[in-house]
Amino acid sequence: MLFLILIAAYAISSLRESRRLHLALMIFCLISMALVAGIRATNIGTDGRAYFDIFHAYESDFGAKCNVERGYCAFNKALASLGFTFPWVFLLESCFLYFCIGYFIYTIIDNEFWCFAVFLVYVTQLFFTALNLSRQYIAISLALLAFTLLAKRLYISSTIFLLLGTTVHKSTWIIVLLPFVYYLTRFKKPFAVGAIIAYFASFVVRIKGVQPIFVPFISAMPRYSHYLNNNPDFEANASLRYSLVVNLIPNALFLFSVLILLWSEGKRLTHGRWENRLAKQVTTERRDVFAPVSKFSLDRIFHRISGDSSCDQSQPQGLNLTRYAIAGALIYVLAINSLSAVRILIRLADYFIFFLIALSTYAFSRIKGRTRTILQILLLVGYSVLCFYLIIVKGHNEVIPFHVNTGRWSPSWWPL
Repeated sequence: MLFLILIAAYAISSLRESRRLHLALMIFCLISMALVAGIRATNIGTDGRAYFDIFHAYESDFGAKCNVERGYCAFNKALASLGFTFPWVFLLESCFLYFCIGYFIYTIIDNEFWCFAVFLVYVTQLFFTALNLSRQYIAISLALLAFTLLAKRLYISSTIFLLLGTTVHKSTWIIVLLPFVYYLTRFKKPFAVGAIIAYFASFVVRIKGVQPIFVPFISAMPRYSHYLNNNPDFEANASLRYSLVVNLIPNALFLFSVLILLWSEGKRLTHGRWENRLAKQVTTERRDVFAPVSKFSLDRIFHRISGDSSCDQSQPQGLNLTRYAIAGALIYVLAINSLSAVRILIRLADYFIFFLIALSTYAFSRIKGRTRTILQILLLVGYSVLCFYLIIVKGHNEVIPFHVNTGRWSPSWWPL
């Protein structure tokens, strides 16, 4: 059913050019995904039972010891102390995740690609992986807020959400790579040479193995040291051929997007629609996003539900979005190429996949007419086939068959 909803939303948004309609369709899709993910049973995924045990421990004893990061423990303890039941953990974290995804898409991506981007979130397996890695995806939600605020040059707010993310999952520290790589994009030729070298080096790392690189880092974190004790999750558990097949589409999409952007820069084509909406007083050679209209209003609730009547042009300029997307997408591609054999490490790439989605929309914006539509459909079909194979056939994350949580939902203080 979700798949059909996403197809319909994408089709309608492709036929009608209306910001309000595009926003309404995106919100409807995100709410549908959040609700489906939020009502899942405890036995969905491999880690669901562990999350239940953490919450149940606080239900029985508010002073119970928690063996994961303090932020996630505090989240469970707060819900238990307020009388909520465990199903609310999944529901609230799913709503938060898809709100953050929506805010990132709204801020970083042009409105004509909103439904397309949401569709990619589903078929790139993010939806299914989030059903399993509940704790990490709370951290990814906070990372998305950090990414979005960083794009607006709100450095303090971005840092706060980064630090909050690390209290939920230590892997959030990986996102500090993004501003560093973004800074390097200022140096066009050296960055291009370095990116090409790093790209081919990622395949060498995949072939040689990543254990020598990551063992010192894992050893420094006692909480995760058990992964080094002959744990199969830290061993190469995928063949090279399998890795190449699984990573073929994201690599092809990345290279295609970069080449299209380079070609369009040579032709002096610009992404005028996006620039006119956010930066009417900025030259069309630059693609900037501005700081929020109001300090406390989440861009006045998505600019008054996408009426978008008044961006305050006096606000300081944000980051160059094309370079920002290239930096994040490069990190993602390097991560999947080098870490694809090791199950416990490939999850780090999930923080950056949203930038590949954004980069692809920037590339498609340079292509007009039927060619763009055909290429988008081919991409969605390719990702859908890969998603079907990995999730349904291979059983990745163990989220299929899907079951609804039929346990008690009503909080202890609810009268009924």
